[in-house]
Amino acid sequence: MRASHNPGGKIYSWELSGLLIDRVSAGDKAVVHTERGVKAVTVAAVEEYAGNEPEPLRMVIRIKRKGGVTA
Repeated sequence: MRASHNPGGKIYSWELSGLLIDRVSAGDKAVVHTERGVKAVTVAAVEEYAGNEPEPLRMVIRIKRKGGVTA
């Protein structure tokens, strides 16, 4: 998953757990682990994890859905 902390901001990558793969789409809000703790981000794109990143990706904790339902 690729997402940013702020609209129009730098895009970062996180790994989705198997339970979230087909439940996330662009525009969703996600709660993720970062180097500075747990943060909320906005999903820009959901992509296949290629596995060729220089460092392992951090995991998405959960997805905030519109209407208050959390996945």
